[in-house]
Amino acid sequence: STPTLHTSYGAGFWVNGVEWENPWGGMWNMPDVPSDAFFAQGHMGQYVIIIPSQHLVVVRLGSAIHSDGYGHGMNRLVREIIAALAM
Repeated sequence: STPTLHTSYGAGFWVNGVEWENPWGGMWNMPDVPSDAFFAQGHMGQYVIIIPSQHLVVVRLGSAIHSDGYGHGMNRLVREIIAALAM
């Protein structure tokens, strides 16, 4: 969960709260998700997002045809999951 060598990547996971442009466009950052989050992005929109401060793990088994690209909707999805669980 700690960035490696001034990147937003650490020990196999992307680290949230660090803006870094990925080579395919977009940012590996979810500004509406707690900064302690870290995540893995898999092929065709698959994600594992770990948020220690929320005691939460979000797993998305995605598909490229149902994905909105390189994680652009994940910020909103995770933000809404956190809000729903807070109720």
